[in-house]
Amino acid sequence: MPNKAYHKAELILWLAHVEDNTYLLEQETIKLLSFSEKQQLNAIKSIKRKREFLLSRALMRHALTQQYGLATSEWTFVYKKGAAPCISNIPSGTYCSLAHSEGAICFVTSLFPIGIDIENSTKKRNFIELANGFMNDKEIEHLHNCKTDDDIATVFYRTWCAKEAFYKATGKSLAAQDKNSSIFDYPNNHSNWHLMEINLEPFLLAIAIHEESPLVTKKYLTIKSGI
Repeated sequence: MPNKAYHKAELILWLAHVEDNTYLLEQETIKLLSFSEKQQLNAIKSIKRKREFLLSRALMRHALTQQYGLATSEWTFVYKKGAAPCISNIPSGTYCSLAHSEGAICFVTSLFPIGIDIENSTKKRNFIELANGFMNDKEIEHLHNCKTDDDIATVFYRTWCAKEAFYKATGKSLAAQDKNSSIFDYPNNHSNWHLMEINLEPFLLAIAIHEESPLVTKKYLTIKSGI
């Protein structure tokens, strides 16, 4: 079992940019997958989603190896449908979260419950229609009060990312959240929770964490034929 490698208040944030030439890395990663991960990979029909799955697993194994010292082949991942990746031999009390969007992958570890989401905030969508599927009355009101298309996109993606981050951190969809309270009021009503937002143009990153003002250590890399 690896030793904890960072201070209690520190979270390690890995940010990766994916290049086109990743075939060799994908093939190398397949060899490292656990039985349940291979089952999940085989169940994915989309070539794009298969690639995202493999590259996210490559990043996680690389990050954990850099942080704790075990070889990439020694990490034991157990896939559970509808749940975050479970790493059975990660140090006790360690939390982690994974997200990816449009060629960007992020992975975070912490000693506190944590959730992360990333979205390409320049991607055009039918924001008003999609908002009805996940925003409550107060949040939709904010959206309708926007004066420009750029403002609508900003409110949409900030709300989307925050809700995804809190869902991953708490395991709750927040569907029962007070309809007159925005997701950005959630930390005020739950004093143990905090929301961090990081602008990585064109990406927006949200982190929900059970710790006030953690020390964030960012590690950047490019995923290509080999990490």
